[in-house]
Amino acid sequence: MAFRKHGLLVLLSLLVFHGPGTKSGIAGQKETPQGQELPAASKEKPTVSVLVRERQPEQVDEQVKPAAAEEPIEKQQEPSPKDVPGESLSLEPTSFSGLIPGKSTVDEIRREFGEPTSSLDQSGTLVQTYRVAPYDRVGVVVREGLLESIHLQFSVSVELEEFCQQLELPPGEGVDLPVTVIQVQERVYPERGVSLLYRTVDNSLIVQQVDFHGIRQRDFQRAARQLEESHYARTLALVRISQRINPELAEAFAIEARVASRVGQTARALNALTRVRRLDPGDHQSRLLQARLWAWTQRKPLAIKQAREIRNNSQVAPLVRARATLLLAELVGEVGQANIALEYFKEAITRATETARESAGDDRDKGILVLIEAHRDVAREIARGDWKEEEKGEAIDRWLGIADELAEQLKSRQSAPPLLDLEGLAVRLDVQLDLQKKFDETGVIVKLVQQGESLIEQSQDELTSGEVHWRIGRALFVAAQIARDRDAPDQAITHGTAAYRHLQDAASPREEGMEGQAVVGGNSFLVGSLEAISRKDHEQAVRWYERALPYLAQPGMERHWTSRGWHGERFVSMGLSFWKTGARDRGLELTEQGLAWVEQAVKDDSFPGRHLAVPYGNIGIMYQALGKEKQAQEIAVRAASLQRSDDSGFQRR
Repeated sequence: MAFRKHGLLVLLSLLVFHGPGTKSGIAGQKETPQGQELPAASKEKPTVSVLVRERQPEQVDEQVKPAAAEEPIEKQQEPSPKDVPGESLSLEPTSFSGLIPGKSTVDEIRREFGEPTSSLDQSGTLVQTYRVAPYDRVGVVVREGLLESIHLQFSVSVELEEFCQQLELPPGEGVDLPVTVIQVQERVYPERGVSLLYRTVDNSLIVQQVDFHGIRQRDFQRAARQLEESHYARTLALVRISQRINPELAEAFAIEARVASRVGQTARALNALTRVRRLDPGDHQSRLLQARLWAWTQRKPLAIKQAREIRNNSQVAPLVRARATLLLAELVGEVGQANIALEYFKEAITRATETARESAGDDRDKGILVLIEAHRDVAREIARGDWKEEEKGEAIDRWLGIADELAEQLKSRQSAPPLLDLEGLAVRLDVQLDLQKKFDETGVIVKLVQQGESLIEQSQDELTSGEVHWRIGRALFVAAQIARDRDAPDQAITHGTAAYRHLQDAASPREEGMEGQAVVGGNSFLVGSLEAISRKDHEQAVRWYERALPYLAQPGMERHWTSRGWHGERFVSMGLSFWKTGARDRGLELTEQGLAWVEQAVKDDSFPGRHLAVPYGNIGIMYQALGKEKQAQEIAVRAASLQRSDDSGFQRR
């Protein structure tokens, strides 16, 4: 194998952030000529690349232009939006002393509270204050003759949870929001029309002010924004109510799309994005999410076009352009166009670095999140690329190390998404599987499972817990494959069995797509094959194969998961175990199906013909045992041209 040994030295910045608001903690970046070595990551200063790649012919991508191109593309046609479900909205604001916002009149207020201590009528809005024990002050706002809101100021210390219990406010509906006032927090109950300000005194939460008001859309929006990365089911419920209050607010649909995409509800997310596109065509962040979902649903050319359009638009916010560039890098990297992908990765990191350097607060943290994702993606690209093997591990550790440092900074400011660490550990396992080198995965997977199960234990949101179960299950499936590859079948079976439990507990809508079906079915197949090959337990293997087949037998799976040839070999392998346990008809059926795929792969996909030897040998013996002499002879003729390495009975792949 010829490696490029004297390539141009490549420099790339290390992105180190020292705290919120600082601008001096980000080093400058130097340009990387297109098509050169993948840059290595360094912790202190720019470094030379430690990777050398085998020389490849120049790659041309007809859909993705080089990073210097800035031409727009044609607009995409959108399907007609579906209406928001029209179920009736029947939310009743909480009453105070029998007074209900939106219903009670001025006379009812006076009968309850007496004469006001002050009154101000301005432009049709009446503001009055009352003295009502045990409160320091009770303020009332009346508009058009009806009570709009009541505001209580406390003169005594009242614990927050005790007061909420007295009002019979459901604990699961309260959402804590940050406020600008130091040491003061806000809790809203959107469905109840109640907002509370509280502070911490001697480790107790003490109510400072309580507002009773009508049902307000803005409360649902604020609560949904606060919870969208941690409480998925609750967030979706909040935005649905917000949409029913005002079906023309684009943000409510944008939040729905983001949350639905996180938990694998792709169809729901795309439908919500269609509404966003109609209501707010300038929401490029939502258009970028739409492109990512198109890529997930086998519409990659359309996804690339839309991502490129966003990236090329100089009017789009820099951080959104950085995300669009990162998506382009991921998509072209998946199809093996490494040079173009690396150019986009470099550009995405540059854009995100500039945003983080020039911003503070939430914008800065969002820039760092893009950098974390980019560094992890580069590590993936190195792992699956054709770089010099002995240097891959060092480079990957550097890139993932920087991602971990940036994640620690977000955690130190309590601004890291809840699943950030879990995602980082999963990436490490994915990278090790791509490297195809022996690696003891147990330390990483133990830490990942502990973190994931802790998140599940802390969560009271069913959809969030299900998503964490799914991520643990998928990571355990990857760990099982790594253990198998390092010749540890018992450990692989343990991982796979645990993965099955988590995937079952997830009950994830991801199972409806081919990616999810490949995970669930592939995990069960892996455990079954290990039971058959390593433990010679065909009865147990068949139990696992029965779990795998509803997923692996889905139309199109033979092309979606690995390739037709290898998929055919799996069916041949399963067929043998069924045959061994006495289910001969089922065993023959699976073997015939597998053989058909292997033959087709040899004919159309350049799959090596030697892989036909095992299925020909197995099915020939099956036909003979069943007295199907004609079919056995036909198979013998087809097998005659093959150079068999082993003629002794059944074989397994």
